[in-house]
Amino acid sequence: MHETLRAGLAGAAWYNTGGREFDVAALRGRAVAVLAFSFDPAGLTAWRALSDLAARLGPGFVCLGAHLPGKAGPLERESLRKSLRRFAIPWPVADGTAWPRTPGLTLFGPDGAEAWRGAPADIGAMASLAERWPGGGPSAAGPFVLSPEEELRHDDVLHFPEGVEALGRRVFLADTGADRVIGAYFADEEPVAQVEWVAGAGRGLADGPLDRARFDGPRGLAASPDGESLYVADSLNSAVRVIDLRRYEVRTLCAGLGPVWDVCLCGDALYAALPLAGEVRRVDLRDGASAPLLAASCPVALAASGTRLWVLRDNGELVWRDVASGAEGRLAPSPALSGGAGLAVLEDGAPCAADPAGNALWRIDPATGAARIVAGKGRGHVDGPRPRFFGPHGVARLSRTLLVADSCNHALRAVSAASGSAGSVTLFAAS
Repeated sequence: MHETLRAGLAGAAWYNTGGREFDVAALRGRAVAVLAFSFDPAGLTAWRALSDLAARLGPGFVCLGAHLPGKAGPLERESLRKSLRRFAIPWPVADGTAWPRTPGLTLFGPDGAEAWRGAPADIGAMASLAERWPGGGPSAAGPFVLSPEEELRHDDVLHFPEGVEALGRRVFLADTGADRVIGAYFADEEPVAQVEWVAGAGRGLADGPLDRARFDGPRGLAASPDGESLYVADSLNSAVRVIDLRRYEVRTLCAGLGPVWDVCLCGDALYAALPLAGEVRRVDLRDGASAPLLAASCPVALAASGTRLWVLRDNGELVWRDVASGAEGRLAPSPALSGGAGLAVLEDGAPCAADPAGNALWRIDPATGAARIVAGKGRGHVDGPRPRFFGPHGVARLSRTLLVADSCNHALRAVSAASGSAGSVTLFAAS
């Protein structure tokens, strides 16, 4: 039974199995979907769609993951566990397998025979086949028990934050893993921020008062200059949301865009990065109407300097568009970044990119593309003149300080743009 699965996943390191070696016999009589994936927008979106399908079809339908590229070192294993928790993936995942080394989706029927193979984006076509086996078939025995990896938590306030914005002495955080947005402020020069409000009552899509609104993987943030509105890239809801900071309410500005990875205000409009569509869209602030502005393969972060909109791609390259004149350009940083996730513009007009794979912040010369590390001496959680990060994502400038959403450390960090020295910011609530 499921011999193709047994051969393709043989010798793998398994996750989300409660620390036990995965037993393929547990699949007997069930329909099984295997997603070969990496942790990119496409892989994350496919996982969410598969999990929703599994919830609809019941215990006779099981999802498995084959992580690409598979690695077996202890540091890589720790990173994979972190990522599974960060993206709330509860299904068994194999790492270091003989499965085909390209993203793809395969469906096996309850008899173990391959029934369908296609691209991760074609889950709808696969679902129509899976629905032929309600309950997974007559021999499916009981529920399939999920055992997601446990995150070692102490007193962490944040849970995989991936977005940060600053305005005056205020700081806003997209607490992505907790599906919420937090507003706080710095009362003095100390690295301590008092929480003013929290928006988000769990995963979902719901407008209304802050304590009833729901988000699904909020990421990028953009605050209006008057401080009255905060725009949110609600990534897995494929929507741009607005938090009204006068009435403390959430509303949806526009939906149906596809996964939204970041938002940015530039000129008189809002711009949204859509990595799967490969474009940046202009969003009208009055009615939410949107139109394509710029084609860019997998844009993940945006930042503005005057009328210039900077766009960071997931491979660390930058493109830009002057929204007033229409002029465009491209920068390939040298040395090349390992990847890209967050973007800010420094006081001198140079873009600063957060590189989660390299655990560093980079300054890129806007004229030549020459890149140098501002901060980041390897993976870890170390403050001081030689700081270490673990998966830094969002970055925002607050005067001469860079605020960093240090995602896998569940922390907000403050970095001197001049010296690269870093400190951890303490968040607290007065009540």
